[in-house]
Amino acid sequence: MSNTNKKEGKWVANWKTGYRYTTNSIRSTNYPDATKKPGHLGSEIWGPYKKKYVKSVFGQMLFREPEKVDDVPILCRCRNIYEYMRSNNGIIPVGAFGAVAVGSKRPACWEDAATI
Repeated sequence: MSNTNKKEGKWVANWKTGYRYTTNSIRSTNYPDATKKPGHLGSEIWGPYKKKYVKSVFGQMLFREPEKVDDVPILCRCRNIYEYMRSNNGIIPVGAFGAVAVGSKRPACWEDAATI
């Protein structure tokens, strides 16, 4: 993800991804440089996409991930996937289990490869 694009955020609720603050969904067809490459263990790496920012209550511009990319729901940051998939007592939450096991669109996680 690179570049900046100021957008308004919104609260969305989904039984798979929970209640979270995101920006509007995006489509890869709107990003000519975006590619989809094979990753590890059957995963795919998509991008790059322009970042979308929302203004915080303190006036800072904060990056927020899109609700979906090509109709695939975004769960969380990839480095936080373990926290999403396990509750504090180690039990898999119903939403997390459903997100992975049920439905035609398995969810994805996001990671920011851009540097300062």
